[in-house]
Amino acid sequence: MLHIHILQDTFFKSSTAFSETLNSGQKFLIKAGTKLPIKSYFRQNNHYSVKLAAEQGSVGKAGFFFDDHVQVEEIRGVWLTNVDSDILKSKDNLKAGLEKLKNLGFNTLYLVVWNKGYVFFQSQIADNVFTADKEKLKKVNLEKELVGRDLLAEIIEINQTEKYNFRIIAWFEYGLMVPPAAPLFAQKPDWFMLTHQQKNTVDGDGNCRLNPAHPEVKDFWVSLIREVVKNYEIDGIQLDDHFAIHHAKLLPNGTKIFDFSMGFESFTIKL
Repeated sequence: MLHIHILQDTFFKSSTAFSETLNSGQKFLIKAGTKLPIKSYFRQNNHYSVKLAAEQGSVGKAGFFFDDHVQVEEIRGVWLTNVDSDILKSKDNLKAGLEKLKNLGFNTLYLVVWNKGYVFFQSQIADNVFTADKEKLKKVNLEKELVGRDLLAEIIEINQTEKYNFRIIAWFEYGLMVPPAAPLFAQKPDWFMLTHQQKNTVDGDGNCRLNPAHPEVKDFWVSLIREVVKNYEIDGIQLDDHFAIHHAKLLPNGTKIFDFSMGFESFTIKL
């Protein structure tokens, strides 16, 4: 969780009005040197509008600080993925990695919770949609050390036990991209888009892509994200950059930006 540092005696206020004009119920004095955990913040009229983790007097959790009187902690984030990295392969690796990251000054972790058509947390939603055993997952080059583990629960436990105070963001890496060997593709083929020229489901990158226009796909993603937010103590979510329908685009000189286009199955064409 991020913190806001109080640089000099100041008021936590219910509005951006001058503190002299506010009554005692609309402001609360906070001493210099105090460090308060914050859930969110943004700038507004020479003030920070913040949502604190704990109530401050009668103002509560939501209010304002004059920006010259405080300093918001910087976000220093790093992405943790199983792609070309060993940090997630064991709990010992994860413990050692988090200790190193804390010593290096990081305060925010973007942990992969989805890629290659597989989830890295306990998901009833995913279990209801497809079955993924170890043998099938070998075909998508998913490391055997990751199968069946709840990486999100593990990292939250280490963070709390060691009192690292990392902000933890659930990262849905790869987005709509799924390898053709993934169990999700085999069991839900009608959820995937077709290319224009090849008339198949494999794009120019060698991946299949879930159709964001399909109502069942939409429901799957919303339910999956809601499940993570409801069941785990995290600070946010991050979607990947593959959450749209890819299509070929021609430049004025005739050059194609992409060498494939998708969304040409009858369902999407009808839409």
